[in-house]
Amino acid sequence: RMWGGVPLYVSSSFALYSERLQLPIEETIPVMGFGSEFGTMSADDSSVLMENGQPGEAGKYTYRDVTTTNPGTFNQWLYDSSTDSDMMTHYFDALYYYAFNADKTGYEVLPSMAASFPTPIEGRETESGKQVSRTWQVELRDDLVWTYFDGTDTSGFAADHEVIDANDFLFTFETGLAEGWFRAISGGGDFLTEAQAIVNAQEFVDGTKEFSEVGLRMIDETTLEFEFLNEQSEWNVKYWLSSFVMTPVHEDLYNADPVAYGTAPETIAYHGAYMVTYYEADKVLRLVENPNFHSPERYFYTGRNFSIIIDTEIRFQEFLDGKLEAIGVPSSKVTTYLNDPRLKKIVGSSVRRLNYNGLGTVEAQKEVFPDSDYVPEPLLANQNFKMAMFHVIDREKLALDIIKTQVPVMYLFSEAYLVDAELGIPYRN
Repeated sequence: RMWGGVPLYVSSSFALYSERLQLPIEETIPVMGFGSEFGTMSADDSSVLMENGQPGEAGKYTYRDVTTTNPGTFNQWLYDSSTDSDMMTHYFDALYYYAFNADKTGYEVLPSMAASFPTPIEGRETESGKQVSRTWQVELRDDLVWTYFDGTDTSGFAADHEVIDANDFLFTFETGLAEGWFRAISGGGDFLTEAQAIVNAQEFVDGTKEFSEVGLRMIDETTLEFEFLNEQSEWNVKYWLSSFVMTPVHEDLYNADPVAYGTAPETIAYHGAYMVTYYEADKVLRLVENPNFHSPERYFYTGRNFSIIIDTEIRFQEFLDGKLEAIGVPSSKVTTYLNDPRLKKIVGSSVRRLNYNGLGTVEAQKEVFPDSDYVPEPLLANQNFKMAMFHVIDREKLALDIIKTQVPVMYLFSEAYLVDAELGIPYRN
């Protein structure tokens, strides 16, 4: 019936990538984008300038990034900004992570801190053949260790302070709920939201249950158990636990000074692929490879730098000066770089449409909008006219020749949407 209007084009954005950066795919795909996290480089840091204007170190391959604000916190359970998320995803690991599938046409969610996929306990099989259960167990890798900021005093820590096991997770889960940490009680991926609510978690927060009654348990040193209020599939559990939030804080560091924990890079410990080595507010956050990361072969880069620059024009100039790996192109400058070989188009999720009032009569208008004095155009209610409008518009000329920067589309959903997140199938496919 074309009630959604006539689709015209997908709003798109553009980015420039450095000549040395080699992306794993040429066209963006949902969730993975261009997969820059899994990219490689054709030249080392000595061939480019770092944020201080000096050439980098030979043999190092640092992804030079940029952000607009300083980190708000270094405690993943308290973060509330995309800036923190962009940084934390590199220095914190996750139980599961997103990776390209074999032919790089989609993604898989694979174990990272976990040793295997979640195991259902006393589950059932649905009519569609999917296994669901209210209780799931996750087995941890047995080689997980903490990495400390240079100079961290560990003399007063427990004998096994470097080992990460189920105790660390359980301590963190209990502390997060008891202290009301933002990401433990809200934010969508927490323990209380209905989609993945944990048994008695809300009651523990309310003070009516003990933590021993909450559905967060340690079966042994390497096994965690999650008991949900509602049935979950393996995908639900993996998806929920693929966030870096659902990872531990360091118990000894936290207990040494709970107020200071997470206020600076030196007040936390690291378990991600990278670790913070230097931070200067309004200047830069530097990360290098974590020497204790369990899967060093996963990523190519030897480090990641985040220049902290508020001004859009200055950020763009930093790229032009050769100090960044990638930069979004301001809309006012897109046409200047349309033929630049470094330019990549990023298909957006918003479809622009030609909308019209198809009610046709005053009576129909009053029925929907009782206080309206508008007199609808009868022709716009004619189905044949609507179809004519759909077919007569030259979307390619509009998007590519006139606007120049958009993607023509004849559907109301762009390929940025997924019809099945578990399988990673784009809507149009």
